[in-house]
Amino acid sequence: MSFIQKYKIGLIGLFLVVFGVMVGEEIYFNNPAFVFLIWALCLALFPIGWKLGKPHKPLQWAAALLLPAVLFGSWVYSGGDRRTAYMDCLKNGEEIRTALAQYQVQNKKYPETLSQLGLVKLPGDRLIGGNILEYSTSKDGYLLSARAFNSESDATAKHPFKAIQ
Repeated sequence: MSFIQKYKIGLIGLFLVVFGVMVGEEIYFNNPAFVFLIWALCLALFPIGWKLGKPHKPLQWAAALLLPAVLFGSWVYSGGDRRTAYMDCLKNGEEIRTALAQYQVQNKKYPETLSQLGLVKLPGDRLIGGNILEYSTSKDGYLLSARAFNSESDATAKHPFKAIQ
């Protein structure tokens, strides 16, 4: 029996966790089409899990119920992860603005990337999708942006983060 055949339920479960997290971090919860898509995928996974669990009846039930639960649970968790990352930007964005101001005083210009600030951690980290904090420079200064689903917030050298819906 090959590795894939032996561990197919586990491998499919792992794929569903990664897929659910990626989708949850990027797809809006308030869009009914995407919510329907996730529910449809969960329903489609029930017979797949049932077939994978054969010939053992307890394993059939476990696989049939667990695969949809894994997808749905990881999708819900990661959507919360994106909201948490957004709130982290709003809460701790002032630290970035202060570091940018100090960098500008020392170097007479703003950094090209936020990594040049030498900070240990930037606000806005997500589980898989990276950081939601976006940074760009212009002749007049810089723009920090954070977006999560139906909310967005921008900050500049003159204006702190302020949530806009």
